[in-house]
Amino acid sequence: MSEFNENRTEDPTPKRREDARREGRVVFSGELSAGVVLLCLAIALPYLQSLWVGQFGNMVLESHHLSAEVNWSIPQLSMMFRWALVQMLMIAGPAALGVWLVSLGSAQAQIGGISTTELTLNWERLWSPGNLSRLVSTEAFVTAGQALLKVSCALVIGIVAMRQYMPALGGATAAAHSTPAQDMQFVNQLVLQLAIAALCWGALDYGLKWWRHENKLRMTKQELKQEHKDESGDPQIKGRRRQMHRDALTRKSLKSVPEASVVLRNPTHFAVALKYERGGNGAPIVVAKGKGAMALRIVAIAEEHNVPVLERKPLARALYFMADIGKEIPPELYHAVAQVLAYVFRMGQSRRLLK
Repeated sequence: MSEFNENRTEDPTPKRREDARREGRVVFSGELSAGVVLLCLAIALPYLQSLWVGQFGNMVLESHHLSAEVNWSIPQLSMMFRWALVQMLMIAGPAALGVWLVSLGSAQAQIGGISTTELTLNWERLWSPGNLSRLVSTEAFVTAGQALLKVSCALVIGIVAMRQYMPALGGATAAAHSTPAQDMQFVNQLVLQLAIAALCWGALDYGLKWWRHENKLRMTKQELKQEHKDESGDPQIKGRRRQMHRDALTRKSLKSVPEASVVLRNPTHFAVALKYERGGNGAPIVVAKGKGAMALRIVAIAEEHNVPVLERKPLARALYFMADIGKEIPPELYHAVAQVLAYVFRMGQSRRLLK
């Protein structure tokens, strides 16, 4: 079977577990829920018995009085039937509601409050030629064997309880004349013993299903790699996208070169255009940068628009690698850039004085 595939050596990732929960593939044991319900019923049965006896006795007395006064026609019979149905619902309804609530709580405790919108009807599970093969499969024989074993355990518990019950009353003859209180005590003990057995069986069943579920969730190395690739994306595609984004940003930044205060180059490999507003509170901003052909293009545009171009090899290289377009220069380069800008501003003032 696939869940016992030796190649599945990797633990399931949180994403795989979440996908399984979303698809409804969780660990759930109906046997364990039945055991919890039966245990709660065994605990509540001594309190329910006195209540049920009183309610049922009142119903019998009331039905006796009503039957003496009713003319047995079809409408009257219908009325009596509805009355008896309401009375039975009043007696058994609260217990049935309690059983439903306990069963629901036990199921939610096992599956952890799962909720999904991916509910689809799989017709193949209702009928397909493969279903016939499941009737004679190993799993079907195992299920049938489990059912037979459960029935056998219940019979053994019942027989043992009966053998303990009859000697306590003085034998089979005395047991036939036992009081209702003794019978109720016997029923309470029998239900409690069945509940404990069902709870143990349910815990074993849940453990087996949990083990099988964990084995089904395990992953091969290839599945683990594929999931990581799906989550992070193909590295080559992501790298190409980043490069295209950088190129587009660089081409757009060329339009800002004429507004730059200075362009630093190295001398043909790198070029960085800086803009600084004198009197402003912020640091200089990188409006464009590039290397190779893009660096030459930045220098050409700067010279065309009379933007000062200075050759500062270490500084141009550092700015290219440490600063981003549209961002301020890093603090560690403040001093070096300040010296360059001071030189540029002095040079600009000298040119104006010469004119």
